[in-house]
This record gives sequence, C-alpha cells and structure tokens, in this order.
Amino acid sequence: MRRSKLISCLTALAILFGILVFPGAALSETDILSLYKLKDVDASYNEADVVKVNLSTVKGDYSINRKGTYLLKGKLNGRVIISVPEEDKVRLVLDGVSVTAATGPAIYEKQSDKLIITLAPNSVNTLVSGTPISVGGDTIASALFCEDDLSINGSGSLNVVSPEKHGIQSKADLIIADGRINVESHSDGIRGKNSVLVLGGTISVTAQGDGIVSTKTGKDNKGWIIIADGNISVTTGSGAAGAKEASDEGSQQSTSASQKGIKAAVGLTILNGSISLDTADDGFHAVDVSISGGDISVSSGDDGVHADDAISVKGGKLTVIRSGDGLKAARVVISGGTVNVTSSDDGINATVKEEQAASSSTKIFISISGGEVIVNASGDGLDSEGNLVISGGVVGVWTLAEEGKGTLEFEGTGKLSGGTLLVATTQGGEAGIGTLSGQGIMAFPVPLQNSSQTISLTNSAGKELISFAPAGLFNTVILSSNALPEGSAFSLNCAGETIYSGTFSAN
Repeated sequence: MRRSKLISCLTALAILFGILVFPGAALSETDILSLYKLKDVDASYNEADVVKVNLSTVKGDYSINRKGTYLLKGKLNGRVIISVPEEDKVRLVLDGVSVTAATGPAIYEKQSDKLIITLAPNSVNTLVSGTPISVGGDTIASALFCEDDLSINGSGSLNVVSPEKHGIQSKADLIIADGRINVESHSDGIRGKNSVLVLGGTISVTAQGDGIVSTKTGKDNKGWIIIADGNISVTTGSGAAGAKEASDEGSQQSTSASQKGIKAAVGLTILNGSISLDTADDGFHAVDVSISGGDISVSSGDDGVHADDAISVKGGKLTVIRSGDGLKAARVVISGGTVNVTSSDDGINATVKEEQAASSSTKIFISISGGEVIVNASGDGLDSEGNLVISGGVVGVWTLAEEGKGTLEFEGTGKLSGGTLLVATTQGGEAGIGTLSGQGIMAFPVPLQNSSQTISLTNSAGKELISFAPAGLFNTVILSSNALPEGSAFSLNCAGETIYSGTFSAN
C-alpha cells in the first residue's frame, strides 16, 4: 500500500513536472519527480491503439519496426526485436509470454527513444537468453537488452534467466516502477549503464556478478542509483557465508568478478524500501552512499557499506549482519536513523586508498551527531585515520579483546561533546579511548557477563538511555552521557539484573 501511494502521488505530480536532471545530495519525493515522466510509471494504455500479437503463431524472431503499443501473449522460441527510428517509443505489454532465445537476448531493443515494458495484471512472463552474439564489438546475451532507455511498470510478474550474461540491461537509463521481477544471471542481475531508478516493485536477484549496478563514469549526471521504494532482495556469488573472509585490514577479496550487491559508479542513494543483501563482495559500493530511509539488512563477505568518498546516514534502519568492515569510507557521517553493525574487522572505518592518501585535500573522519549506532566488532569498533567526533545520538560498542584492537581509535583528534556512549569490553579502562576530549567519561569494572545478553543504562528517573547486546564477554564498562551530569545516579542492567548502581563520576 505504501509503494502504491508513493507512485500514485508521484505520478500525479509528474504530469506537471519532469525533465531528467541529476539528483542532488539530498533528495525528496518532489526531487524524484524530475527523474522520470508519466509514461515511465503509468501502466495504462488505449486498447484501441494496441497491436495484439500471439507469439505462439510466430516462427523464429518477431520484429517491431514501428512505434506503438504491442500486447504480447503466448510462447516464442526466438527473439522479440525492436528497431524503430530513434525518436520513436515502443511499449510492450507482456500478458503471459514465454520467450526463449537460441542466441542473444529474448527481448532485444536495437534502436528507439525508449522501450517501456508493462507487466499486465496477474500475468506471469518469462524471458530466457541464448548464447552470446557479437554486435559492434560488444558481446550481448542479456535476457532483456536495450541499447536505449528502458522502463518497467505494471503489477504482473517477470522472470528473467540469463545463463551467459546479465539479466536485465540498458545501455542508457533504467527505471523500475513496479512489478514482481525475478532475475537469475551468470553475470550482473540488473544493469543500467547511465543510471538505475527504482520507484517500487518486488525485485529478487540471484547473480554471479553484481546484483544491481550502474557503470557510467566520466560524464556529468551519470553513474548513479536511486532506490526510492520497493522490496529488494539480492544474492551474489555464494553469498556472505560462502565467501572468503575479509582480511584483518578489510581488503577486498581477490575474485575474478565483482560480486557486490548494489554498486554505483558514482552515487548511491537509498530513500525508502525494504532491502536485503547477501553478497560475496561488498553489500553497497559507490563513490558516495547516502541512506535516509528504508529497512536494510546486509550480510557481506567484504564490507557491508563501502564508499570511496563518503557514507551519509540520515535515517532509516541499517543492519549489517555480517561483514569485514561494517561501514568503510573516507568520511562516515551519521546524523539519524539506526545503524547496527557486526563485523569481523572494524565496525566503522574512516580510511582512504593509498593513492587518495597522497592528496592533502582528502579529509578523513567519523562524525556521529544523531541516531543510534551499535557496533559489535572483532577489530576496532570505531576506527578513523583522521578525526573522530561524537556530538549526539546513542553509541554502543563492543570489541573483541585482542592486542592492538580498540573500541574507539583515531589518528587525529577525538572529541566527545554530546550524546550517550556505552562501551562493553574486557580490555580495561583505557580500551583505546583515553585521549577523547570533551564530555566526562567514567570507566568501572562489572562482574563478567556472558555474550549476547542485553545491557541497558538508565538514569535516576528510570529512563533508558541506551541498550544493546554485546556479541562477546565483557567485564568493563565505559560510559559518557550528556543526560548524566556529574554526581547523578544511574544503574546498569544486564539480562534483567542490576550489575552496577552508583553516581556518575568522570575519571
């Protein structure tokens, strides 16, 4: 219902607005309107203008060389080929089709202004690609392949199988507005060279390459992915469980193919939706990643969220179930939402590649000013090669007790000026946070506590300030909160029992 309301609202407004522009860093529903036109999302059409085709009566390929709307039904052992003047648009309404190609794509758009695929209500449609063909130096074998823009709408189902190449591919802009789309591919699942915009639908991808990807670089306003809404599930390779564990340094796996969940050459923006990733490589990967909404879970064989430049979390719920580094970028900025990370290496890591490190203009830092951040890390909890600033929000950290590992590590300046910080550890009072300046910090021992039991901090009025479940044993607690002035009473509870009760005294 939420998805339908969003598209209905945006569609109504799209009648008034809508020339494609590059999305800014902060996007709203109004901004999204500029990224598509009414025909991209509107599944209705004029019956009187439709060309009806029973593919079961066609021998070989079915070719379309005139613009218009084509209603396709039936089974075809061949290809549907679209080649019309470059200013013309073609809509294919799929109403129970099965197209299996012996060679190349099942649906092959060679030339048009745009191909629109409409999935008829209650229909189940299947596309299977054949062996690759070579066209102008390109190897083509995606089940649904477009040289130009591609939009998919309608409430029906589309099953895409590509044994040799990508599942769905546009060499321009790709929009998914609705539908139940299932992709199985030998390489990338869904690929829009210039951009990918997901407005809704239920999308399931199983890919041996990347799940959803945009590849264009070196050109303004291209190379981005935006997920405005929808239910998305992506599995790449053998998933996180079958992937080689990330190294202690969080380096990427050495594999012959990229197997990331959702990867953008430039910018990746998540506005809303439900997203589940189980990936052999990074879960999310881009130059810049922005998350302002949605319910997201990531199991990754490498980094949960990786950005070459910046990760920004403003809202939503992000759960990294398994990862090398949980969040990794030159700059990690969290101002809202809920972030819960479990990692085999660092939980949140602000770092740069060697070639970036040579540039004095590259700023490196972790900044937490709001939201809730929970980290269970076998490496460092929060690790910055530059500055670390906590000015608000709620932060809970547990780290594995090993030499050289710390809960909060930074090479620049560490400042704690607001919010609530609770560290559970077996590393003693310092635990890598001794040089944090600003707000008072108190460290004290507690009886040894078992793993995965919820620890909570409450003030004298019984208000809970923070709670989380450390992933391992702990016998030391370090806390700081702007809600606990010097001398104020508090209690610490674990598994429903009070393990410490006293007054706050910075030490």
